[in-house]
Amino acid sequence: MSRQNHLLPAVVTAAFFLLAACGPAPTLAPGGTAIEPRVTATLEASIPLVGTEWLLASLRGLDPMASPSLTLSFYEDEYMEGSAGCNTFGIDYTASGQEFHIATIHRTDFQCEDPPGIMSQDEAFFEALATISVYQAAADRLVFGDGAGETILVYARKRPATVDPALRGTEWLLTSLHGESLLEGSRITLNLGGEGFDGLAGCNNYGGEYEAADGGALRFGFFPVTAMDCPSPEGIMEQEQAYIDALTQARTYRLAGNRLEVQDAAGETVLAFARKEEFATDPSDLVGTVWRLVSLDGGRVGGGSAFTLAFYSETILGGHAGCRDYLAAYQAAGDNLNLLFEAMFDANCQVGTTGHELEGEFLGILAPKADLRLAEEQLEIHGERGGVLVFEPLPPEANLDLEGPAWSFLAFVGPNPYVEKPEPWPMPDGLLLGTTIDLILEGGTARGSAGCNSYGAAYSRDGSSLSLDSITVTEKACADPAGIMEQEAHYLELLAAVRSCRIYGDHLWLETGDGQALVFFARER
Repeated sequence: MSRQNHLLPAVVTAAFFLLAACGPAPTLAPGGTAIEPRVTATLEASIPLVGTEWLLASLRGLDPMASPSLTLSFYEDEYMEGSAGCNTFGIDYTASGQEFHIATIHRTDFQCEDPPGIMSQDEAFFEALATISVYQAAADRLVFGDGAGETILVYARKRPATVDPALRGTEWLLTSLHGESLLEGSRITLNLGGEGFDGLAGCNNYGGEYEAADGGALRFGFFPVTAMDCPSPEGIMEQEQAYIDALTQARTYRLAGNRLEVQDAAGETVLAFARKEEFATDPSDLVGTVWRLVSLDGGRVGGGSAFTLAFYSETILGGHAGCRDYLAAYQAAGDNLNLLFEAMFDANCQVGTTGHELEGEFLGILAPKADLRLAEEQLEIHGERGGVLVFEPLPPEANLDLEGPAWSFLAFVGPNPYVEKPEPWPMPDGLLLGTTIDLILEGGTARGSAGCNSYGAAYSRDGSSLSLDSITVTEKACADPAGIMEQEAHYLELLAAVRSCRIYGDHLWLETGDGQALVFFARER
């Protein structure tokens, strides 16, 4: 089968909106927060703002509502964002000495009804925000004043909520919502981490930070929810909204063995969860292994299955999904698998075919989150939304020889430019449409097409080590498609830097010394 590489996103990037955790609270009223009436020129130098997070303690001398919290965070490039209780905002700013100036306020425009008085507070906050002229930031206190020197906003340093050790690191499945069972075929999850929470609300994913999660108190702060629309099962979106509303109403919890109950301010149990089954899996045992699918959600697919899964490294997996090849960056801890970025390759896969439909089911279980169970020479993957994939090891004889096949280039694997980490998650990148690159290795000689020009080189191999010597290239110039010469130069640069090779079934990985790779699949000559 002829394959053409085509990069597609595995998960649709969804729009985000913020939900306020609303509950009974007093309206804005004079309170006991002691503040200075003015910001004066005698204030000490401020601490750096970048990376700090704050909670509003006073608005023009008045205590804000107890919930939801009004937050403020500072980022690189003089940018800050936060919440006014109902609406959120983002602003560019400049700070010099005690002077503090903001640019245009970019904000949402929601109308919130609960708790009473929230919109009055919201409006008062934005009016005060627009008048900021001076500031002073200490280790635990941030004060803003207006042009007349009046103190208008006082923030306290945000500290992570204390989390009950019995809750930290637990995962739950919702069993009842306001005392009612869930819709048949639906699944709602809640994962409680040491610093925040996340889960599946039935259709959409959500996650955020706690306001409280200890001593019987449980309050979820503002949290983003993806904005997909799921048509089935019927009523799923209404159930999801009811669940999100119940989360925002949470005030207390009761933990008894494998059951977690969440109550609202009136003490009524609004949510009941059962602890998710945990599997004793060490993800490091999977690195370097290759698997073939034998069962897709209970249906046998046979030993000759075209569905494969290879754990190429601690951060990259891939294989064949029955219709197209795929590569993904992943994160694994314990029995949790999280696919961060996914790329699909092969534009010749026809939409609407049986292979394409099965591929959708396969990837729907695998991504974006799943649980791993490794036992008795089988690998099970339990999807976050339901469904189970069962794999068996790919037989050694299924691994092709380095010499013999003609290798067709599939993808570059390099650092992801969108992730700020000391060692960024890798990012697969396919070929330009209408271009092909190939490689043939025979008797110590490598040759092939780099897309426009032909190339050749001697190569040496010792076990998994492989390197090419003095690559020679013809000197044609190709103009179509745009970018082909840049792609060719990138390929040849990485090929010259290759230091090792690994074969996973019918896929070849040539790896450089700095963690980049060239990925090929075998095709008939």
